[in-house]
Amino acid sequence: MTITKPIVKFVVSESIETQTSGMMQRQVLINPLINLNVPFIPTTISFAITVIVANIDSGEHEMELSIKSKEGSKIIFSTGKSQISAPNGTDNFVANVDLRNVAVREAGEYMIFLNLDGVSNEDSFYVVDLDQK
Repeated sequence: MTITKPIVKFVVSESIETQTSGMMQRQVLINPLINLNVPFIPTTISFAITVIVANIDSGEHEMELSIKSKEGSKIIFSTGKSQISAPNGTDNFVANVDLRNVAVREAGEYMIFLNLDGVSNEDSFYVVDLDQK
């Protein structure tokens, strides 16, 4: 089976660490999750998003990552459009975004959007208000 279009996966976690051993670097996701529990709303939260793209052609690509509330239209984070370079022989292109103190005004579902060369990919996670549980 030949797959020609990029395959995109998202992982939300509490944090990301880079571990170095000699010349090798590995990304370690700390506590991957779907629900981000917060003590009250509005609040600020810290979390990380890892984006994995398989079947990406080598060379230059335009990428933008953004997050917004599914119910509202307010974007709570955006990288803006940027150029990335995928080296030759890349099986998986990995991008990490480590977000700190992002303002969140409502609980509920939040959408992650990755626009890669004009093609949109999306996934979601939830902000859960523990005070309302």
